[in-house]
Amino acid sequence: MAAELPSCPVCRTPHNLAARFCLGCRLEFATGLRPQPPFLVPFRGRRWELHIDADRDYYDSLPQDPDFPAEPRPTQVIPLHAATVVVGFRRGSVRLPAQTELVEPPPDPGISTFHAQLDRQPDGRYLLRDPGSLNGIRLGPGRPRLARQDVIPLNEHDRFFLGSWTRITVRRRTEPPSPPSPQGRTRTAQA
Repeated sequence: MAAELPSCPVCRTPHNLAARFCLGCRLEFATGLRPQPPFLVPFRGRRWELHIDADRDYYDSLPQDPDFPAEPRPTQVIPLHAATVVVGFRRGSVRLPAQTELVEPPPDPGISTFHAQLDRQPDGRYLLRDPGSLNGIRLGPGRPRLARQDVIPLNEHDRFFLGSWTRITVRRRTEPPSPPSPQGRTRTAQA
């Protein structure tokens, strides 16, 4: 007959004699204390967006076949919500996977369907990687392409370049002001 295991004095979960913590309530047997949950930094204030436009200097730094657009579209602003964001230009009936935000700058022929990938980190920032695009990603005009294994952490005002003329700038998202409360005081924005 096997010996009965001792149980936790708080939650009565059985444990072996060498255990430091209870697996049920995480009580530390030596001190009698439960560990405090980690302090979590709120996600508020860590929201990002992409500003996408055509960059003539970048276009001029590359040998080009296509012509620079005579009237480039105005800057597009794309808020980042998903944990993984694929930046690309959809052609035809190609369907992009779930949780993908499609970026459609001026019809830049140098952008692949899956050109860049942004992965959100626990602190809210994004990492940039090239999932295997044909023309690569550059961090500036005249700079070499990122290698496929490179992962670049993005900060506010960082820029990267795709295709023949597309510049993408990372910015902290500005929240619209909150409407006034019925009492006439302005409420603070909630993220």
